[in-house]
Amino acid sequence: LLACFMGATDGLSLGSVIFPSDYEHPNMVFKNMGMSLGLLTALVTNLALWAFSDIHFGVGGAIIPMVAMMASTFKEIGPAEPQTILAATGLVSFFTGILFYVSGCGLGVKQLVNSCPAVVFGGFLAGTGATLFDFGFQLLVPGFTSMTDFGPNGLVRLGTAEGLSLIAAPSFFAVLIFLTDRWGLISNRKLANLTLPMTLVAVTLAFYMVLFITGTGLEEARAGGWLFDTEVPDKIDCYRVWSMRDFSEVKWSLIFVPDFFFGIFKSYLIGLLTLTKNVYGTKETTGLHAVDIDKEIRLHGGIGILGGALGALPGNLVMSFTCTAKKLGVPAKRSYFGPLLVFFSVIFFVFGDFIIAVLPKMIPGIVLIWLGIAFCAYWLYDLVGKVPVSEHLVVVLM
Repeated sequence: LLACFMGATDGLSLGSVIFPSDYEHPNMVFKNMGMSLGLLTALVTNLALWAFSDIHFGVGGAIIPMVAMMASTFKEIGPAEPQTILAATGLVSFFTGILFYVSGCGLGVKQLVNSCPAVVFGGFLAGTGATLFDFGFQLLVPGFTSMTDFGPNGLVRLGTAEGLSLIAAPSFFAVLIFLTDRWGLISNRKLANLTLPMTLVAVTLAFYMVLFITGTGLEEARAGGWLFDTEVPDKIDCYRVWSMRDFSEVKWSLIFVPDFFFGIFKSYLIGLLTLTKNVYGTKETTGLHAVDIDKEIRLHGGIGILGGALGALPGNLVMSFTCTAKKLGVPAKRSYFGPLLVFFSVIFFVFGDFIIAVLPKMIPGIVLIWLGIAFCAYWLYDLVGKVPVSEHLVVVLM
């Protein structure tokens, strides 16, 4: 359940950012559906890892840098074309899945990844971190555009009383989680691995305790911007990730252009680096030296192809989630863990509408801001003095 919660939170956070928005096109219905796509991604990935991976305690989630890059590309399509972006999401996952599979067919992926300059990979991840800050604040503050926007809808909006009230708590808890891990404030490693999920659960409980004490109703909290703009559904509607599609509204001319396919290729490269480092890092960290990297890459190609056909985001084995599960006692051999993980993933996906309707916006906001801090801190701060100035400058510029 904990492993599923980590993957689901990851999916909810990233799925909410793939649809751009503005005052004229808030796209809240599609943003909520994007979160359902994130839950679908976790389900598809966990199912495939359980059935076919040699890492029997693998925990899946969306490929963070790929989703961030996709979201940036989709901004160019524009907030007025959510159906086009919805179709493009599945296409990116599908085509990059094919490329992943081909890459695992004896091309020496590990050697290819090792030949990639670390500063180039670091530049992509630092850029991903900066992008995640924007996504987190866009999620929390209606109408906010970007931290590079110095106009009324940019940093000025964050500085308003409403903006500060909406970002203060998520930013505080994101920094707290980061510093707790960075400074090793929790000596027990098992408890330390639970810092993020425990904080998210505690914040959710505290949020509803405040609502109860103050007598604030759900819809009043929703109107204040604390909950997602969707009512608690009166029936299960998980299939809306497919039923809401209207291909007659898709502008294929915005998809089948050179820039889009160049974006797919960039997503493929950063995705291949990310998932290979996740798989290889898990293999080395947990001592599973017999794991075939190329086979796992081909499996991830299959995940992309299946997920793309279903309209999901690109997914992969997440090293941090997987190693956390292992440290918490999940057996290295096939066990009850895989089927239970898949079962809970199904529950999260089927009841995703209910979860989204009552989930405080600050929960995915905390995750996005924390990820932004983690990426930027390592690649922008920790490398100072450890690599030549010229290489560090490459990371900063990227």
